[in-house]
Amino acid sequence: MFGEVYAFPPVAITCANWSIQKRRGSNRRRMKLPGQWVNSMSKRAEIENRFLEVAHEIGVPTGKTIVQFQGDGMATPYVDLKDSDEIYYVVEEGGVELERVKCSSIDNVLYFLFSDITHDMASNYAATHGKPGTEFRRLMFQEQLRLSGLASKEWRLERELEIKEILRKAPYNDGMF
Repeated sequence: MFGEVYAFPPVAITCANWSIQKRRGSNRRRMKLPGQWVNSMSKRAEIENRFLEVAHEIGVPTGKTIVQFQGDGMATPYVDLKDSDEIYYVVEEGGVELERVKCSSIDNVLYFLFSDITHDMASNYAATHGKPGTEFRRLMFQEQLRLSGLASKEWRLERELEIKEILRKAPYNDGMF
């Protein structure tokens, strides 16, 4: 970890038992117990490090290797770490929360982040490698499963179940099985 520079903005400034926390463009003073910010910051660092490891394993383009911990208002997914050690995967657009999922672990929140990233990567792959007469989703889902499997067998199985549910509701329409 030493010698590496990350471009992540600081989340909090702590001074004795008082802390100033940056929240949606305003500063808020709150009384904190001494170890709470340390736990939050170490969890954030663990998420960032594991994110970068997985991103490297599956070949995520450099521009997409940033974990956000604050919404940008443009529907970019981010991780919301609460004081009570809760982790949320959040998508927010124009100040409106579109999705908020309470995650049971760091691995769980990484699954949601990489589901979005692998979907984008697989869509780009399908757009450039598609064949006439074959439905776009077929190649996209295959590529997303391949990418998910590079990160984790469990993630691949989870995404496979989600894709089966999608196809149950909206089957392929290219005549292939």
